[in-house]
Amino acid sequence: GATSLFLNLSYNASISELHIDRNRLRPQGQVECDIDSMSVFFDVNQCLKSISLAQCGLGDSGVLQICAGLKRNSSLGFLDLSNNEIADEGAG
Repeated sequence: GATSLFLNLSYNASISELHIDRNRLRPQGQVECDIDSMSVFFDVNQCLKSISLAQCGLGDSGVLQICAGLKRNSSLGFLDLSNNEIADEGAG
């Protein structure tokens, strides 16, 4: 699934765009966590300029995990998290 994809993408630090809209991602706490592995990929890849994760069922905890992985990324210019059931906790 997505966990394997992100773990393998972590070896490619030159990807500049990632669009995976409408792919249901599993949140933290589940056996295989797609969002954890995606966060690792975001931390490793410093070339990402555009990320689209619309309608992925991220919720507050998923958005917080993703943002933690993006802290070191200074090249990101576009991030789409629309339609992910984000409340005040995830938006803050």
